[in-house]
Amino acid sequence: MCGFIGIFGPDGTDVAGEVYEGLLAVQHRGQDAAGIITFTDSFHVKKGLGLVLEI
Repeated sequence: MCGFIGIFGPDGTDVAGEVYEGLLAVQHRGQDAAGIITFTDSFHVKKGLGLVLEI
């Protein structure tokens, strides 16, 4: 199983905190790995195996 969350905001809006909280909320859907991708002029990726708090 897996869970996804997406947030779109105006340019310059920092949504990483909201995405992180959302990942914690859907973590029970799949606990093998987690990741966050944000975009501000380029993609920024943070991902890995384990729970959201471990990544």
